Amino acid sequence: ALLLCLPGYSTMEYASGALYGGLQGTATCAAAKGAAAVVAYVLIRTLRDGPVGRWAEQRVAGGSTAGQGGAQWAQRLRHGIERDSFKFCLLVRCSPLPAWLSNYSLPLAGVPFSTYFVASMIGMLPPIATNVYAGAAAASVASAIAGSSPGSSGSGVAGLLALGVSIASSTMLVRQLRSFAQEEQQSTPAGGAERPAAREEA
Repeated sequence: ALLLCLPGYSTMEYASGALYGGLQGTATCAAAKGAAAVVAYVLIRTLRDGPVGRWAEQRVAGGSTAGQGGAQWAQRLRHGIERDSFKFCLLVRCSPLPAWLSNYSLPLAGVPFSTYFVASMIGMLPPIATNVYAGAAAASVASAIAGSSPGSSGSGVAGLLALGVSIASSTMLVRQLRSFAQEEQQSTPAGGAERPAAREEA
């Protein structure tokens, strides 16, 4: 589920928080997702010219459902990586985006393995910690209600901090992508905007 990023894989993070607590649960999930990210990188870079690589490219681009919008997103992602690969990889990983998007799009964009690995291991911590500490907080509340142990506020504070980092990263990533879109619009030849007027005159 982690390697293929199947729906529901985040349940493991909630369960880890409930079973092992915030710190140990975060470390366990980070190790598992880090290993899956490495395997995904090797597979995508090795098989990118085959059916697996084409399937990954179609999924990143959104396939036939997203159409041109998905292709433009992938192009802007490559643009950002060319400018500052580590910063952009870190923003993508810190943002609460689907794991498959990072695992597939970053290797396809040509990110070096060293940059990919370091940025992934650091950047995936806030989203993981958000889910893990949510599971730990839920287990703590359930225990407090049952009277078996007092609830702890530490898990809630850590989870809120991790959530704040994820939200801030998402905001920065969206602003960066919008700036790339504005640059594309400014670099578009003026003739592209004149075509609709020509049709109206016809």
